[in-house]
Amino acid sequence: MSKTLWVGFSGGVDSRVLLEITVQDNKNNNVGAIHVNHNLHPNSSKWQDHCQDICDNLNIKLEIINVEVDGRKIGVEAAARDARFVAFAGLVGINDTLLLAHHKQDQAETVLLRLLRGTGVKGLAGMKPITKINNMTVVRPLLNVSKQEIIDFATKNNLTWLEDPSNMENKFDRNYIRNNIMPAIVKRWPQGVDSIARAATHCQDINIFLENEVKKLYDDSNDVLNIEKLLQLNNIMQKMLIRYWLGKLNCKMPSAKLLRVIIDDVVLAKNDAEPLVKIADFSVRRFQGNLYLVRDDSLTEYSRMTPPEGCIIGFRCGGERYKPEGAKFSKSLKKVMQEMAIPPWERARVPLVLRDGVVVELIYLTKGSTDQKEYPTPTSSR
Repeated sequence: MSKTLWVGFSGGVDSRVLLEITVQDNKNNNVGAIHVNHNLHPNSSKWQDHCQDICDNLNIKLEIINVEVDGRKIGVEAAARDARFVAFAGLVGINDTLLLAHHKQDQAETVLLRLLRGTGVKGLAGMKPITKINNMTVVRPLLNVSKQEIIDFATKNNLTWLEDPSNMENKFDRNYIRNNIMPAIVKRWPQGVDSIARAATHCQDINIFLENEVKKLYDDSNDVLNIEKLLQLNNIMQKMLIRYWLGKLNCKMPSAKLLRVIIDDVVLAKNDAEPLVKIADFSVRRFQGNLYLVRDDSLTEYSRMTPPEGCIIGFRCGGERYKPEGAKFSKSLKKVMQEMAIPPWERARVPLVLRDGVVVELIYLTKGSTDQKEYPTPTSSR
């Protein structure tokens, strides 16, 4: 399978230079560009046309993806970024590479922004030159290149690019840092951008070391955390392991306060308790000595299932009985689900094959996963 180098192409000077360099350096390789149209500006369609013209002149393919940005929950900046990466993930294949045009000043801005939000070492490490995001290989070739070097290259090579007027709107945090804080820093400390970027590199080294230590404690054979083993660690390692676990499952990192709540209210809860702590679109729960991360939208569309003739698909209401295959007598459905170690929050979702109101099939294949359950189409009844 051929590998494609995809360039995230907004039409601005940074991505324009990255696209030019990528095409020049990979004449014999498959290079393409992706333009994500957020539809947030009246001229967005003109910008899209501009990008198409550039790619036509370079004789490379351009994929245009239109997205909707809903910033009511997390703000326009964060929502637009999330929408972009969802769009990228829908196109970039497992053998492909996504190239993004973040440069040294972007890195410095990112570190400052995260510092002001009280981030930890991982956040202060900034953006990685090479990383995996949504199973995509993401490379930032310009991360050690200054903004001025990018502009100089574009000018020398007579490149044309777009200026996004929203970059001057200081109501956005990153723009405020770029337009107000960074100029003041550079005026007082001319090497300020280089120093901040270098500090990010040091934090990346520390973070790699810490992650390697945490990896030794993490059982990646399933998606749960064993509470007994977690409690054998000191408080610092407990927090690091929980954060690592959440990151592996693509969950948003909790604040220090919320992480404390997870430990106090879930990890340290009584064995028979059913605590729940929400993190964005997930819930942290415990069951049978393990921590589970449950996606709130993990309900499966059961209407796709086709029951055997004369049967229907239903769900637990309470009081049902079921006779498992090979059993002499029926048991309460609740008891059967407990014996199958089905977590309490899953039990109402487990599809049942019913004939004349009687449970003849209970379909449950997996547990402990944050992914949507995949249930087979029943082919027979008992």
